[in-house]
Amino acid sequence: MAKDFDSVLKDVKRGKIEPVYLFLCEDQGIARSHARQLLDQLLPAGDRSSNLSELEGAGRNASDVVMQLKTGSLMPGPMVVAWFDADVFDVPRTSRRSSAAKDVTRLEELMRRKEINKAAGLFLAISARLELDASDFKNKSLTPDSWLEKAGMQPTAELEDVIQEVADFVAQNNIEPQAAQESAKVLTAGLDAGFNPLSVLLMTARKASSTDILLKKIQEKGVVLKIGQAYDSRSAKKEALRHLNRLANRMGLELSDQVLAIIAERSTPDPELLRLELEKVAALSSTRGDLSGKEVAALVHKTREEPLWELTSAVSDRNLDKAVAEVLDRLDKNIHPLVILAAVTNEWRRVCYTRLIAGDLVQQAGKNPNLLGTMLKEKVSAKQDPLGKELLGARKPYSLGLLVKRAGRFKQEDLLHGFARILEADIALKKGSEPSKSVLCRLMFSLLS
Repeated sequence: MAKDFDSVLKDVKRGKIEPVYLFLCEDQGIARSHARQLLDQLLPAGDRSSNLSELEGAGRNASDVVMQLKTGSLMPGPMVVAWFDADVFDVPRTSRRSSAAKDVTRLEELMRRKEINKAAGLFLAISARLELDASDFKNKSLTPDSWLEKAGMQPTAELEDVIQEVADFVAQNNIEPQAAQESAKVLTAGLDAGFNPLSVLLMTARKASSTDILLKKIQEKGVVLKIGQAYDSRSAKKEALRHLNRLANRMGLELSDQVLAIIAERSTPDPELLRLELEKVAALSSTRGDLSGKEVAALVHKTREEPLWELTSAVSDRNLDKAVAEVLDRLDKNIHPLVILAAVTNEWRRVCYTRLIAGDLVQQAGKNPNLLGTMLKEKVSAKQDPLGKELLGARKPYSLGLLVKRAGRFKQEDLLHGFARILEADIALKKGSEPSKSVLCRLMFSLLS
């Protein structure tokens, strides 16, 4: 069946749980965000060590997945299997009318976009059409240059590296031709037979053909949620407004319907990004008072296009994977390395100051963010500290409370030692002694791991 996300969450809260939920979205970050919100409703964090199994991408054994779901958990509570970016729907197929060379170009583009799961499937499909056994890469009887020549491509060092990387990925993950199709058949049969009543399968995927047999079976047995990249439809905009209203109320913000509508129009469906947009608008309104529609439109557009906002958010969230991905993405977009470093440094200063000044407040991070933020604001005001005013600015209590919670993820000594790592990165970037990518990625690992 097809439902909207809010209805699904309400059903789960009432105890109406389906055996399978599929989130379809080209942006897997958005799909994953929605799936994790549902996971939070299904399974408390304390039960996840024994009742949660997480899978990623291609090459998974669907038989093991079905067995887990049929058996259920040995511990009390539901057994949840979360399969992110599942490869069972969008199996790459080579077109009979396209040449192998064109498919290799597609493969190269997939690797450039870091979609290695899709690239692996396409690599196997091309190999099969060329009557090549991809497993021959293991014993060196097949090499990247000979593979490219068979495909009608002129071998280059760059292309050979791409093919070797895909071949290594296929070998390391034991991915075999037709694995995705076989997985789809196994899952379809498993859904037909039925899982343990307390088992739930969460899946995210980029796309699925309307004629896909597994998709039809999931629609019959569970819920399929198609999540858009932006709020294009009228119903999606209404859903965004409802979500923004709830967020604003929880944050203690008083924003007009016009302001909320502009945010919904210009932002994305990701709940976390919507919350960040609200925080930005709230911070500006606290210094300027009521904002005009034009001011909000300019601010939200700027936030959405701001090349470093998501990176600094990943740093304060101590999300290493996202921070590294954001650094690489910003470098690819020709953002100067020193500009990236400056943004990371400022966010690090903000988190470090909050950790130092909040003190015992960090131990109370389970409290309401509004209360935490108010307590922090009072501490900063009592100290009459210009540095605190510079770093924390005119943020509202809710935003400050979230910052207290994030600062609690770091040890005080680690934050202080982090400045030495930042200085080392600054010197390395200015000397130009090694690639900027290596310097900044190493910095992310040293700060956030």
